[in-house]
Amino acid sequence: QLSSNGSGALTWVGGIFYYRDPVPTEQFDKLPFGTIHIRDTITTESVAAYLQGSYKITPATTLTLGARYTWDTHDFTGGAAFVPAPIPAGSQSFGSNSPSWRVTLSHQLTDDAMIFASYNRGVKSGGFNPVAVPALNPGIPISFDDETLDAYEVGTKLTLWDHRARLNISGFEYKYSNIQVAGFNVGPPFLYNAAGAEIH
Repeated sequence: QLSSNGSGALTWVGGIFYYRDPVPTEQFDKLPFGTIHIRDTITTESVAAYLQGSYKITPATTLTLGARYTWDTHDFTGGAAFVPAPIPAGSQSFGSNSPSWRVTLSHQLTDDAMIFASYNRGVKSGGFNPVAVPALNPGIPISFDDETLDAYEVGTKLTLWDHRARLNISGFEYKYSNIQVAGFNVGPPFLYNAAGAEIH
C-alpha cells in the first residue's frame, strides 16, 4: 500500500491486495439406508488493485473518488461415497472480474456541521457451497455468483454540546442484484442467488 503524506489539497492511497484460502471440509451423514462420507476442499484466490483520492475543491468542500478492480477464482475438489467405499475425485472451477467504486461529495457548513452525498458500488464474491453434492442434495447449488450492491446516501453529521455528543442523520437506498441468500435443505446451510432486493 502507498499513500500521500497527508498535506496539500489532494490526499490519496492505493495498493494491491492478494488473498488465498483453501478450506477443507469433511462430513459423515447417517441416513436410513447407510452412512455417506463427504470430503471436499474449496480454494478461493483473489487479487485486487485499488486507488482512492480526496481533493479539497474549497477549504470546506471535499470530493472523494475511489476505484477497485478484483479478479477472483474459486476451485472445488471433492465428492461423496457410501462408507467404506473410496470417494471419487471431482473438481469444478470458475472465476469472476468485478469493478467497484466510491464517489462522495462533502461540505463542512461549520466546524460542527457537515453534509454529504455518496454513491458506492460494492461486490461480494461468489463461491462454492461446502459438501454440496448434487446426487445427494439436488436442491443445493454447487456454486453461487457475485452479489452486487449500489448504495446511495445523503446526510449530515453534527457535533453538539461542546463535542459531548454527535448526531448523524441520513437517508439511503440500497439496491442489490444477485443477492446471496441462505437456504436450508439436508445438512448445513447453503447460499444461492436471488434476483435482487432493495432497502430504504
